[in-house]
Amino acid sequence: MCNSPRESKRNPLTPSQIKQILRDVAPLVPEVTFTGGEPTIDPFLSEYLECLPESIPVTILTNGTTLGDRFLRERILPRVYELRVSIDDMVDQTSSVQRIGSNPKEIFENLIAVRKEFPSLVIVITTVLNAALLGRIEEFYDRVTAPDVAINALRLIPQIYYRGRAPEAIARGKWGIVDFPTVGRATQSLIQKYLKRKRDFVLDIQHLFCSVTLDPDYVIETFEDHRSPCQYQDALYVNNQGDLILCPNASYRLATISEFGKVDDFIRQRLEPEVVESHPFRKLKVIDKPQCLLCRYRLLCGSSCPATSEAICGDTTLPDPIACSFSNIWERAILPVLPEYLQEKFRAVLNHEGTYPQEFRNIMEVLERYR
Repeated sequence: MCNSPRESKRNPLTPSQIKQILRDVAPLVPEVTFTGGEPTIDPFLSEYLECLPESIPVTILTNGTTLGDRFLRERILPRVYELRVSIDDMVDQTSSVQRIGSNPKEIFENLIAVRKEFPSLVIVITTVLNAALLGRIEEFYDRVTAPDVAINALRLIPQIYYRGRAPEAIARGKWGIVDFPTVGRATQSLIQKYLKRKRDFVLDIQHLFCSVTLDPDYVIETFEDHRSPCQYQDALYVNNQGDLILCPNASYRLATISEFGKVDDFIRQRLEPEVVESHPFRKLKVIDKPQCLLCRYRLLCGSSCPATSEAICGDTTLPDPIACSFSNIWERAILPVLPEYLQEKFRAVLNHEGTYPQEFRNIMEVLERYR
């Protein structure tokens, strides 16, 4: 993950280790995703793909800058099922801490060329919705959903970033957050535009209860009080340091490859129930967060992300303030513009006798409450 902490004292996986891992996971997984950093600049990427049978779909996360490379188009993209491109503006990405130095105009030109050459390729654009982009989000939406790119999905992620726990991050100037009400108004506008046109792609807005994906078969995920809220239930995640991890947003390791003589023994740790259930996020249940049991959105939210609670509040048993804030915005701004059948589905799983969670206008309110 591009936001993972660097560990300069440890050695990354070698290409031969990565190849062996891929060969060993091939019989165990339905799909494989390459993330980064930027995976398309790895000189061994084509060799990694050769380690996987054609029957396994491959997803690659990229910032789109290298999509004009002929080698990539000839040797990599023909093997890729889904391409997820991260782009946060269509003119100037200097306001995005993740995309400094990239050229949006060039990325869009590359995407248009890729779409022409690979008409069946699934293209997903992922956008970090930062404060600068909020003011021109409709213009951006119109561009990324234009027919010449023909995306399959647009994923919007309101920008909430931090490096370390919130108090220390604020002190070092490493904290940023968008204004929740502004996000509510912007996403409401986009959803209304989305509903008015022929929808040939999925609109996916993070932090809004399993995202907002609008289709007749939309299934609302609900949680039980004795169930872990962790969303990484089925992923097998290996980072470039050779760690087997349940959650890429936290540092807890299930195993490290250097501890095993055989790579397949290392991989199978993810399949051992006693190993997985020992992870602190898996041991945590909704019922362990007493503040959440009285909440109106308990069944929808499931107390949300324990990694976020730990990062912001320093305690996994405290509510996730990001989820608390978006919950109120969701019901006030998003729910009223959804189709009636979806409104009925959502209202059916609300805890109508529960209380509304606190909406935090800024992160300092979170720190004062949980200090």
